[in-house]
Amino acid sequence: MFKTAKILARIARDRLGLEIRRAPRSTANRIRPAPPGRIVEFTGMPGVGKSHLMRRCIVALGPSFMTQEEIRLADNAADYESVVDPEIRALYEELIWRLLSQARERHASQVDLQQQIHSLRFMCNQLQSNMLVDAAYPIDALTDEGLVKNFSESLLELAESDNPGALKVLCRRHVILVEADPELTLSQIRERERDHNRPHPKYVGWSREEILRYYQENAPKYHARIEGLRPWTAGVLRISRSASTRQNVDAVAAFMQRSVSKGSE
Repeated sequence: MFKTAKILARIARDRLGLEIRRAPRSTANRIRPAPPGRIVEFTGMPGVGKSHLMRRCIVALGPSFMTQEEIRLADNAADYESVVDPEIRALYEELIWRLLSQARERHASQVDLQQQIHSLRFMCNQLQSNMLVDAAYPIDALTDEGLVKNFSESLLELAESDNPGALKVLCRRHVILVEADPELTLSQIRERERDHNRPHPKYVGWSREEILRYYQENAPKYHARIEGLRPWTAGVLRISRSASTRQNVDAVAAFMQRSVSKGSE
């Protein structure tokens, strides 16, 4: 097993540019063996409350599910059986090039170099974490920073052109689209800022009017892209934060149970 782990780690480094390191044993989780699994993506506009809902769903969905962060830090990550799919690898290469191209286009209009670097580093880190889920470990995963959330526009374009890598990653994804009234979202953002004593990273320095205008202008377009991806995913569930957290957790659990039943038919 140890020799196999070293070979797999070398494949991940040479073919994917991915360095797999062991997390400290005192704090590490361990990947629970499971068949090729499902990926549950919580997505929505910034500040809508998707991360809070995902945390509340962890217990309801059962012990086979791990968060994206748990997968990244798993003590036995390098030991886990993996198959690097060349079409999925090609998809990630395409997404990286698109990300770099977008950064180059923004450079002409953005003076804040530090913000550009921060944004590019964040998106590259998310690609790396998602690649672990998609290419290396066939387990049930939960994420609130998945491909659908961060690359919906590119994924929709690639799926419509029958890109094989995009089709492979989308068919495993059960998408939970979290929606909320703009005023409710703003209230949640301000409450979270008071609790954590720091501004929401998306809305640093924004006024109330700027946040509401951004949400009103962009939420319909984002929601339309998620609906556009529906035919290629394992399913899309739209839930509202106007319902109670308990109701939404139950809705997500029922949605995933239906997917299990459907898959066993």
